[in-house]
Amino acid sequence: YRFFYWTKEGLPAGHQINRSWADASMVFLFLTLLVGPLSRLWPRLNVLIPWRRDFGLWFAITAVIHIGLLAELRNWNVLHFFVNDEGELLKAAAHASNWVGLVALGILLILAVTSNQLSEKLLGGSGWKFVQQNVYGLFFLSCLHTFIFVYQVDGRQSVVFKWIFWIGILLVGLFQIWGFVRTIRAKHRRRAH
Repeated sequence: YRFFYWTKEGLPAGHQINRSWADASMVFLFLTLLVGPLSRLWPRLNVLIPWRRDFGLWFAITAVIHIGLLAELRNWNVLHFFVNDEGELLKAAAHASNWVGLVALGILLILAVTSNQLSEKLLGGSGWKFVQQNVYGLFFLSCLHTFIFVYQVDGRQSVVFKWIFWIGILLVGLFQIWGFVRTIRAKHRRRAH
């Protein structure tokens, strides 16, 4: 958080803090999605598996802090993220980003509430895994939300984060595909023997 705060110098204090938490949340999301494929590719990194849930929960916590701070800046009138004083839908890029963020928040809350051993027992292994696989939809929506905001609304204070954003997307995509291919090849080899 503090690193991103430093990179946002020049913004009003409330926005500087809010956007710093938003940037930090994306880093936690990238880490969450990197743990699985890295441990598949390099079994010695299996020690990271217990951290995946923690990274995911930290993503949820930092994202909710970001949303809470933004709501505070609007005096908790969250409808102003989506409609004007006359009740008409707002259609600017910032508001499109808010709509995407709202859907992502819904998925995030479901994942956060079910990211525990009790939920795993109640839903069963396959049911719990099905719910948790929605992290990929959350990843897509979070990236879209971030992209719209950073590139269409106000990217002047996000130069450092733009690099982190694209490197994170590239690494997650690369390692997810690489880990998937490695898993499929291993299954084919086992069947062949």
